[in-house]
Amino acid sequence: MDETVELRAIYWRIRMVRFVNRRRKWYRRAAKEKARLAGLGFHPEVVRLYALHLRDTSRESRLIRFEQAFHEYANAPKQLTLF
Repeated sequence: MDETVELRAIYWRIRMVRFVNRRRKWYRRAAKEKARLAGLGFHPEVVRLYALHLRDTSRESRLIRFEQAFHEYANAPKQLTLF
């Protein structure tokens, strides 16, 4: 997942920032990065769960939900969509 390096760095900054106004700035950047990943072909639900895990890495249930969704979409048959 080399494409997610920027998203991981953004969420690290969010966890370390003390002031709310600067945290909002990084959340806006995270939203743009999530949109970019969705544009690259990642499933939006997987990106959302990954970001949720990155927000608080100490919660094991978030990691488990992300891994389940990732494997579900990775193993799903690929369909050609026209629109």
